[in-house]
Amino acid sequence: MDVYNLSGDDVVWLLERKFDFDRDERETPDAARFGRFKAGWRDAVASLVGERELYNDLRTLTWQNLGYRLGRVFGEVPDEVKETVFNLFREHYRLQRYADFWRDDVTQWVADKRLAVTADVCITFFEQAFTNTQYPDKAWFGVHTSAVSLLVGNVYLAAINVFGVDYGIWLLQTPDAPKISRATFEPVKSMPEGVPLVWLRFVDMRDITSLFESDEVWKAYARAARLVLQSSQATDRDTLQMSKGKHRLTNFWTHEPSILS
Repeated sequence: MDVYNLSGDDVVWLLERKFDFDRDERETPDAARFGRFKAGWRDAVASLVGERELYNDLRTLTWQNLGYRLGRVFGEVPDEVKETVFNLFREHYRLQRYADFWRDDVTQWVADKRLAVTADVCITFFEQAFTNTQYPDKAWFGVHTSAVSLLVGNVYLAAINVFGVDYGIWLLQTPDAPKISRATFEPVKSMPEGVPLVWLRFVDMRDITSLFESDEVWKAYARAARLVLQSSQATDRDTLQMSKGKHRLTNFWTHEPSILS
């Protein structure tokens, strides 16, 4: 294993197979914890040449003793390499605890895009979508440069898009969806014949709050999501979704019965 070419798979192997510990007590990785990580690595390098005593209590995993463990394996490396390694472990940490981070990701995205709606409103939109998504183990969520979206297969269930002609709020619906002021409806052309679905769309993102006032909209969404997930469009694309940095809904969202039930 080459520390200069460490991969995400290497991170998993080190944590699950190489390093022995009973409890993971690492807290949210930040600049201060990167400092502790480097301190642990320095201690390990010093211990290799007898200039420092070994860490004896490794029953818990902390950022400092993670650095120590890595230093014992790889020895001295430049600080920029330590930072690269720390970032790999930080990303793995976030992936394993995405329930704690997805709202932060949406908040930062909204701030970066300077949207006309608040992050709290966008978060509420996706919370409603998550709750009313049928078969959540098939649905994937991601925060990307041009959009925040929830999809299954190649069909978007809910999205906020800031790119070109697709700009706006999008929510999958059955054709019997209630009419909402200022909303337009566009056909989903990728669905098989006999499964007519539409997207409800707001071009003015400030109109998103009207969705929170209608249970019927979310019932139509839940029915539409079920139809997609029972169709040929729900073909598993797990490897593709993960390669794009998306997260399986059941990995971070505790699913509760929807208003369709």
